[in-house]
Amino acid sequence: MANQMIEVSQCVICDGEIRRLKRALAAPFLATRIWGRPPFCVDLVECTACGFMFYNPRLDAAEEGRLYAGYRSEEYRRMRHASEPWYTAEFNASLASPASYEIRRRKLAAILRRSTGKREIRRVLDYGGDHGDLVCGLLGEAEAFVYDIPAYPPSTG
Repeated sequence: MANQMIEVSQCVICDGEIRRLKRALAAPFLATRIWGRPPFCVDLVECTACGFMFYNPRLDAAEEGRLYAGYRSEEYRRMRHASEPWYTAEFNASLASPASYEIRRRKLAAILRRSTGKREIRRVLDYGGDHGDLVCGLLGEAEAFVYDIPAYPPSTG
């Protein structure tokens, strides 16, 4: 499969200026699942305006589709486990457990509050967030949204 990733020159969140922090290696699981090839280098960049960090180039829609097809299915888990031995069936199942979500929500809420200071957070988007369970009720009255590539139905709320 050809590498069709999208090179961006500005922040994907606020359109601010970006700077390269370092070269990084695409994870073996991602390189195999999306492109059927060995890992390769990408840039880790940071927005000088909002501080958002992301990999550049970005995935195109077809690449996102290949990554998330059958997300957390047995086939997905086996493929990921082949390059990430810690990604076991037990770990995969635990990601959606109520206890795991509670821990992750608590940590994420603290990070968001710390990074936004006293600003009110009115909306939270979980990009690639499965059913959106991670952001449901995350910050009190903030509206929760999920953009999920495999298009799983969102949880209530």
